[in-house]
Amino acid sequence: MTDVQNRRVEELDGRALHAARVRSSNHDRLVEAALQLLSEGACELSAKSVAQRAKVSVATVYNHFPDRVEGILRAVLEQFRSDAVRAAERALANAGSTAALRELCGELVARIASLGDSGRMLLREGAALPHGNPLTADLERDVEQILRHDRQGPTDAGRMPSDGDRHSVEMIGLQSRLIAIAVRGSCATWAMTGSDSTAEMSAADLVHLCRVAPEMFGEVAEQQAEMVRRSA
Repeated sequence: MTDVQNRRVEELDGRALHAARVRSSNHDRLVEAALQLLSEGACELSAKSVAQRAKVSVATVYNHFPDRVEGILRAVLEQFRSDAVRAAERALANAGSTAALRELCGELVARIASLGDSGRMLLREGAALPHGNPLTADLERDVEQILRHDRQGPTDAGRMPSDGDRHSVEMIGLQSRLIAIAVRGSCATWAMTGSDSTAEMSAADLVHLCRVAPEMFGEVAEQQAEMVRRSA
């Protein structure tokens, strides 16, 4: 390759890197702008309002989020989840899996609940409650990773899993699903009630329920597993 060709490749690489950085920066600005609006009490977002707050064009919003506001809200939820995972990882290192699970579920919903009515809107529209919640699958995966942290897998890769191994894997999967369902159910109940509803669940109640869910549904999983063993 000639010197001219090398320079051309370097220029193209440099432009691609710059474009990637700009795109990443714009994505972060849009998510931060949406979060600012939600924190200020906005219960309705539009591509225009987010673009104005982020100081970018509406076309930039569409380029990053073709599904517009729904995509932005999901990105905000994902940011909350990532923050909760980091908090859980710190708790796991310092206090073990039980504290980590409480931190994961509690931190996630505390961030959402702190937004009040905007948080309710975030759950309803960003997570498409009650018809389907993309947050659930992610939370289930996060819970499972924490639960697996204290379990040692087979040391011999060629060894067939024992009944104890299978039971441990099944227990982790069951507990992960139950915890994720409990958290989603609590969030759905909170999201679908408003400040003018007699059935309102307070933000503090929501956070408390999601913090105790790991312990409560861990016991349920143990009981279900015991029933299965007895019936076998």
